[in-house]
Amino acid sequence: MNSLQSRIHDDAARAAAQVSPADVPPLRLPPGRRGMGRRPATRAANAAARGAGWPRRNRSWLVPLAAAVSVVAVIAAVATAGRAGSGGRSRPAASATGHPGRTPSAAATGQAQAMLATEAVNSFFPATGAQYTDGLAYNWTQLKISARIFGSCMTRAGYPQPPFTEPEQSYQRSFADNAQFPDLAQRAATDSMTGLNYIRQTPVAPHTAAGHKAIRTCNAAAAKPFREISKIAGPLSNQWDDKFTAIQASATVLATQPSFAHCLEDHGIPASYAQHHWTRSTGLFAGFFAWMDTISQQATSTRQQAREEHRWTPVFVHCAGPTVHLVQTLQLSQRARFFQQHAQQIATIRTLAAALPAAGR
Repeated sequence: MNSLQSRIHDDAARAAAQVSPADVPPLRLPPGRRGMGRRPATRAANAAARGAGWPRRNRSWLVPLAAAVSVVAVIAAVATAGRAGSGGRSRPAASATGHPGRTPSAAATGQAQAMLATEAVNSFFPATGAQYTDGLAYNWTQLKISARIFGSCMTRAGYPQPPFTEPEQSYQRSFADNAQFPDLAQRAATDSMTGLNYIRQTPVAPHTAAGHKAIRTCNAAAAKPFREISKIAGPLSNQWDDKFTAIQASATVLATQPSFAHCLEDHGIPASYAQHHWTRSTGLFAGFFAWMDTISQQATSTRQQAREEHRWTPVFVHCAGPTVHLVQTLQLSQRARFFQQHAQQIATIRTLAAALPAAGR
């Protein structure tokens, strides 16, 4: 576990200590990918599960483990899954006039809801790193909506909660999936593999019977807007997970591994790391992650670790490029066919996402 994960773990432990077992319902997560998992697991959780045979620190280079998020998510009935790699798409203004407090125009609202529908589809069915990052915007919106509902409900019950203040771009940069959907534009823009540290404020967890009842009631209210979309999208996204996993394990894609290893060696990574063999557990870029794990363990300070990331991230972007391009081309083609086969369900997912109460986004 590197220093980033250690900080997340320590803060999560402090937050968790304030929550009794009676406060914790089954974890309900917005859609991620199975690299994050079959619903309701997150990509981060499943990346941890898949990497069980690795040294624990390796997994930090794949998907930052967000224990603190899950603690908050349990309370708010939401958690994270993962864009805007280099900054994200610009969103429609909240008001057509630009004046605060005025009602958004129908056009601006419609544009925002259409964008949310696309983000939802990309969250459940990404084919590229950019789409995966775009899908994180849907997860962020779901988290924000749920936090707002939960907070209002708990305030009415007499237990005010901290406001949701996480910026969307910060959230998107916190949950990179470098193993299955590497967003190379994001990596190049941030010059980092691990993204930001995502830790929300500690929720107010009442330790009374009335408080526990309020949490259960408010959890249910916060989860309600997403029930139908998850019911449809969850099982369908599991089918998509199987398809992109098969692509990434195909002979065509695996044939790129020697070139990737040679590129790493050309940039100074020892062959013993660069030629790390692919498995379903380690993924396509295992050699690079094995090297970065070693570098992480040898770093004596957070600053040194950051310097190493800045040094080696461009190497990953360069060497992984041909493999990523091939994988994304195959996955985009497969996704187009998948969407044709499930056109009615995809249309329903878009409709349900566009109808979410995203005002104030």
